Amino acid sequence: MRPHEVPLRARIGVDKIMWGSDYPHDEGTYPYSREGLRCAYAGVPREEVAAMVGGNTARVYGFDLDALDALAAKVGPTVAELAEPLTRPPADATSPVFARGASVRVW
Repeated sequence: MRPHEVPLRARIGVDKIMWGSDYPHDEGTYPYSREGLRCAYAGVPREEVAAMVGGNTARVYGFDLDALDALAAKVGPTVAELAEPLTRPPADATSPVFARGASVRVW
């Protein structure tokens, strides 16, 4: 999600959004997924971020969050980490998340 698309989450429904990196496509956020998430989700209520970056996926696919807690704590990112605004995008990032401008993608 590009930062200017984040306000659309209320119209779409936070419960319908699941983050994905689009790896290995060049428009994907890898290897800067954490930075991309920080760019998009800094300032968004933590409950909504938690839902969009993992909670909704867990609900849809029936993941056992209690069983995944230890792995999530080890690998991250944490919702608190994503709340920290990104001050400068990585110089070699190709994802539209880091692009300036406000075009909205429509498929």
